[in-house]
Amino acid sequence: MTAPAALPLVQGALAATLAAAMLWDLLWLEIPDWVHVAVVLLFAAAAFLLGLGPWGIAAHVGSGAALFLAGAGLFAGGFWGGGDAKLLAALGLWFGFPDLLGWLLGASAAGGLLALAALLLRRLPGG
Repeated sequence: MTAPAALPLVQGALAATLAAAMLWDLLWLEIPDWVHVAVVLLFAAAAFLLGLGPWGIAAHVGSGAALFLAGAGLFAGGFWGGGDAKLLAALGLWFGFPDLLGWLLGASAAGGLLALAALLLRRLPGG
């Protein structure tokens, strides 16, 4: 099945939303609620454009719910902020169970490299 012509616009809006969230989090150490709402609404638009059926949507909602529970546990343990947990759940909608593990591994690796870079930068003079 080929993707509808509007799908790249939705994906671009998702990328812009996540870039804004990253900058906001970097500057103010919080992720505003509009980001989570936008990610969920953009998923709904993508699901509509792709003609995702009820079972497909249910699988995506299930992965988002599973990630919400994981994020809530990390929040309750004091490891994450609430915005991080909500963003994890909202992004989980986009992947569904079949692609979830690969995305989580990739995102974890990227986050680990980013954390390592931040630690190394702090060791530099004036860092």
